[in-house]
Amino acid sequence: MLAYSRHPAAILLHISGGIVAMTVGLFQFVERLRDSRPTLHRTTGYVYLTAVLVAGCTGLLLSPDTPLFAADGLGDLTRFDFSVLGLSPSFLGYSASSRFSPSQFLLVEVGFAALAVMWLLTSALALACARQKRFGDHRAWMIRSYSLTFAAATVRLAGLPFLILTRNPVAAITCTFWSWVLNLMAAEWIIRSSPESAVARRLPQRA
Repeated sequence: MLAYSRHPAAILLHISGGIVAMTVGLFQFVERLRDSRPTLHRTTGYVYLTAVLVAGCTGLLLSPDTPLFAADGLGDLTRFDFSVLGLSPSFLGYSASSRFSPSQFLLVEVGFAALAVMWLLTSALALACARQKRFGDHRAWMIRSYSLTFAAATVRLAGLPFLILTRNPVAAITCTFWSWVLNLMAAEWIIRSSPESAVARRLPQRA
C-alpha cells in the first residue's frame, strides 16, 4: 500500500507488465505452436518483450524506494503470523521492540535494480539474436529472460524459507530480493543440458 500511495501508476504498470510477461512468455516455449504458427510466435514474442520493457523500466524507477517498502512491510508483525505452522515471531527473529530502518535494506535496492537491468538486457539480447536469425542463441536468451520474469514468483516462494533459515528478518528479506540469481543458475543448467547445446559443443569451432 505504501508503494502504491507513492507511485500508483508505476506500481500498476509494473504489476500488469509482469503478469502479461509471465503469462505470454510461457507460449514462447511451446514447440508445436512455434513451428506451426510462426507469425503468432513472433507476435506473442513482441507482446512479451513489450511487457518486459514496461515492467523492467518501472522496476528501475521503483528500486530506490524498495528499502522503504521493505522496512515498512517488516514493521507490521500481523503480516508474519505463522502460528498455524507452529512458528512464533520470536523464533523468526522478531521481538516486541523490533524496528526497521530503510538503511538496513540498501542491498535490497541493489538486488531489485540489478534484476531489472538483467531482465531488460537478457530480453534485448533475445530480440537481437532473433532478428539475426541466430535461433539457438535466441532460445537460450529467452530462457534466461523468462527465468528472470519468474523471479516475481521465486521472491514470494523464497521469503519464508529464508526467514526460517536465517531467523533474521533483515537478512531474509535481503536474500529474498537476490533469489533471482537462483533462477538464472537454473536457466543456465537448462540451456547447457539441452540436446541442442550438446550438439553445438560437439561441432568443430570455426577459426
